[in-house]
Amino acid sequence: MSKRKLRKVLSGILTGVLLSGHMGEFYAFAADGSETVASISVEDEASVNTIIGSETEKTDDEKIIPEDKTYSFDYETYSVEYTVTSHWEGYCNVTVKIKNTSDSVIHNWNLSFCTDDEIQNIYNAKLISSDDEGKYVLKNLGYNQDIAAGSSVQFGFQVNFGESFDLPGTFYMCTTEAEVDPSDYSVEMSVFSEWDNGSTGEIRIKNNGDADIEDWVLTVQTKGSFTNVWGAEKEKTGDEQYELSCPSYAQDIPAGQTAVIGYQLEGEEREITVLGLREKKYDPERSSSENSVSDDEAVKIIKLPPFDEWDSLPDADGDELPDEVEDSIGTDKNDPDSDDDGLPDGYELIKHGTDPLNIDTDGNGINDPDEDYDKDGLNELDEYKNGTDFHLEDTDGDDLTDGEEIHIYGTDPVKVDTDGDGVLDGDEIALGLDPADKTDGDTQIKQEVAEDDIAVNEYNEVFKVSVELTASNNVNKYIQEGVSDHMGLLADGMFTGVPVHIDYTAGQVSSGKISFRVVEESAVLEDYAVFYLDEEADSFFPVDCEYNEADNTISVSSEYMGDLFLADRNSYLEHFGIKEETDDRTVEAKSAVFSGSDEEE
Repeated sequence: MSKRKLRKVLSGILTGVLLSGHMGEFYAFAADGSETVASISVEDEASVNTIIGSETEKTDDEKIIPEDKTYSFDYETYSVEYTVTSHWEGYCNVTVKIKNTSDSVIHNWNLSFCTDDEIQNIYNAKLISSDDEGKYVLKNLGYNQDIAAGSSVQFGFQVNFGESFDLPGTFYMCTTEAEVDPSDYSVEMSVFSEWDNGSTGEIRIKNNGDADIEDWVLTVQTKGSFTNVWGAEKEKTGDEQYELSCPSYAQDIPAGQTAVIGYQLEGEEREITVLGLREKKYDPERSSSENSVSDDEAVKIIKLPPFDEWDSLPDADGDELPDEVEDSIGTDKNDPDSDDDGLPDGYELIKHGTDPLNIDTDGNGINDPDEDYDKDGLNELDEYKNGTDFHLEDTDGDDLTDGEEIHIYGTDPVKVDTDGDGVLDGDEIALGLDPADKTDGDTQIKQEVAEDDIAVNEYNEVFKVSVELTASNNVNKYIQEGVSDHMGLLADGMFTGVPVHIDYTAGQVSSGKISFRVVEESAVLEDYAVFYLDEEADSFFPVDCEYNEADNTISVSSEYMGDLFLADRNSYLEHFGIKEETDDRTVEAKSAVFSGSDEEE
């Protein structure tokens, strides 16, 4: 038997010992592997009301009275707060907050700690490793992958501690930066267009390995200058050296998949050399080992039946707590709501984390049913009655808070589309429709998507795109826009700027236009044309344009939504040997058509 397991057994024999607040020092290891001191403290010096029980009659001190207690662990670049938010015999709910106390970003966090207790029902994180010695490693879920300087992330879980509670003694941030094995990836580069002093192209990083490449950084060398990069963040780190790092919206490259970086490069010499690929990932060598602090903090409690058996045990009052459990913890097995606060005992103990014997669990003067933990305008009693999630202000994700749905709009807070007309409740309110009228889902409404609301404009220095559609559903919310996947069609300097992809499929479109505002105010608008890619015909061709000198825009009909390219009209005519025989500056769609593909220029 390991020392940890022996300690666990011995601690279970102790009775009448409270889990007390304390202060002390525990040793951890810094990111560089050196030993450092971490301090641990609780928010106050009062005893944590973890229950000590026995199979004999319970005293007042042995009742379950959950009370928030936070243990703070401070390290050189981060801190960890470990909070027991509620507990009952054998189980407790815990939240963990990691705060970045440094001046730089913590990338791709992985947190390790040891405890003899079983961790389950994890949220806002995922378990990537655990072993028989009680070492747990938890990892971010992607959307909370990085922690900015001064910011925090929070996650939580349920602890099954059986007969004694084992508080972790220290925490390790076990992420390291390492070179990716060259056999696990390949890099392909393509040049799409070139002119006297510049070019556009694409860098494709393929993951050939079996595991994700996480939080990657590609180092390249070139005598040219990157004037524009999309699909990555660029940083010049030397006279001829750049780091191209993963964008915040796609930080990992899954096994077998490819990350694509587009670029515009200027300079007489524009050859790009790949120097290496690095990633920030979990390092098992930096994870914690023997670090719990349960020796002096054991808790002897009442033995309860396994939680997964509760549904099959007698439950006289139907409150989801078996009679055997209610007899043990002191609630009334013949009354589903022992403290008469409107919340059933089982709901409070298992789901809500409040004390079924105390109408004001946290002692803040607000009774449990009147609290509004997620600040959505619904108190906890209304959350229970309506089946909403008291952790979320918008349970169904329709962009209306639960309180707004119940108290203002009369919609269903657990149903995204109350009237079933295909438009979400929140979108109907935004568009001035009635979320209770199932006949207005196809209503055509004139809507505009401004330049500032189109992300692809960030990559375009030549022109900015805006969209105006008369369509059903929420155009601003569901417009699809980005860099075109067909940059390989660029050739001979005929196109300018970054080609875009604009589409809308969330509703029916009756009319509209896509506008390109040329940034250079002195530009001659009629010298430009817009090309549309017809994927079925494997061809692209100029489409009819409207020129508006007042706002320096070129507009095309919304019927050409898809992949659009802005071209220099004179270069286009010259490229195909077309002689202009009219003074009409409108580019006719039938003037020329030619084929191309990503493999063929």
